[in-house]
Amino acid sequence: INTNNFLPMLERVGDDFDTFYALGYTSPAGGSGRYREIEVKLKGRKDVRLRHREGYRDKSVGIRMSEQTLAALNYGYAKNELKVELEFGRGTRKGDDAFLIPLVVKIPMGNLAFVPRDDLQRASVRLYITARNEEGGIAPVEEVSVPIEIPQENFDRARAQAYHLQHTLMMAPGGQLVAVGVRDEIGAVTAFVLGGLRVGA
Repeated sequence: INTNNFLPMLERVGDDFDTFYALGYTSPAGGSGRYREIEVKLKGRKDVRLRHREGYRDKSVGIRMSEQTLAALNYGYAKNELKVELEFGRGTRKGDDAFLIPLVVKIPMGNLAFVPRDDLQRASVRLYITARNEEGGIAPVEEVSVPIEIPQENFDRARAQAYHLQHTLMMAPGGQLVAVGVRDEIGAVTAFVLGGLRVGA
């Protein structure tokens, strides 16, 4: 502030990259969404001065997934550990300037974590869906929870197949790029996939 001489500050930044520690910490109450202060103490040394972040926002899983899905949309980031595939159906007109587009998210069930309960095998998947149009407009991230239940006697056969999660998108005509984030809630495994389409063509 109020200076044209930035060299001392840049030298200080350079020194930081030569002398620093990276410390990891997992909060026991993670995902609360609260702002948490950070305090770092150095034992047995009085000749040094510590500088560190004053705090952080303890983001929930939903917020992190939404941000990563938007990153996939904007920067082409795609990490698809679940081997998810997207398929778009033929749209139907909804009013003068919108179409309803069927979206099918295909997830190989052999890649999901299941837990037995009663006579069923249960999995839980959560989708995070957004899209960008040709003008750069981005739709808010939509979150969809999908419980999956398979009878025990059909489980072995089902594990060799893909589960089809169906959802409907309302989209304006023109080119659209869709990003879908998928989280296996039990296995804590995520996937991010992209798919393009032309609406109203």
